[in-house]
Amino acid sequence: MDKTDSLRALGAPIEKPEERPIVVSSEMVDLAISSMGASERNGSVLLPKDVLRKKMAELIRAQTAERVLKEALLTARALAGEDSLTHLPNPRALAAVLHREVARKRRFPSGPNFSVIMLDLDGFKLVNDTHGHLAGDAVLVEVAARINQRLRQDDFAARYGGDELTVIGQESNGGSIVFADDIRKRISEEPVCWRERRLSVGVSLGIVDFKPGTATDVDPVHLIEMADEEILLDKERRKILSEEWNQEAGDIADQFNFSVNIFVH
Repeated sequence: MDKTDSLRALGAPIEKPEERPIVVSSEMVDLAISSMGASERNGSVLLPKDVLRKKMAELIRAQTAERVLKEALLTARALAGEDSLTHLPNPRALAAVLHREVARKRRFPSGPNFSVIMLDLDGFKLVNDTHGHLAGDAVLVEVAARINQRLRQDDFAARYGGDELTVIGQESNGGSIVFADDIRKRISEEPVCWRERRLSVGVSLGIVDFKPGTATDVDPVHLIEMADEEILLDKERRKILSEEWNQEAGDIADQFNFSVNIFVH
């Protein structure tokens, strides 16, 4: 699903979980047989049919209840607006907050401004491919924790999907760029420690300041689209800067006969 499509779909009702067949394991059958005091002849178990039906029905009901409970917990988390991995708010909660902030700012234009800050983790796929998805999950959990540590009282952060996170930042003296760059540094300057490994990711930022009556006075879906476009521009700017630094460092290194390679996080 496209990222903006996922935001549009947030208001749709949660679908009923797919029906799956009930599977009764051989261990469960053995347990039922042993509890019934059945007799055995030539490798065959002998017991009345009504007893077998009753015990099997009990086992099936128990397994069904366990499955329903698990699905109910997942559904409850989705309805509550929580991402099950990072425990940040999920896209449904993000949509609700964005709609509220847009409506507030349009109604009270002179009130505090807010910004939509999208964060895309650079190098996250490499972490997954090299160390596995458990390592990637550990990075996401730690990144979410570092973002939460930086949030102010009225700020809001959510996991948008995959390795993208979103912050709704309220107006500050330093401005949204300073605030967002501080979050970037908290994430990229200190590796995540996982199973005696140090996992590093960078951050690309997309920042949109919502201002009524301007080009940024759009609905929440288009705010996200605009922030996504800014992420691509940020990646390109940092790529060019990295190449320029590498070229300058290379020219200096040539004078001293050693190699240098710099990547801007």
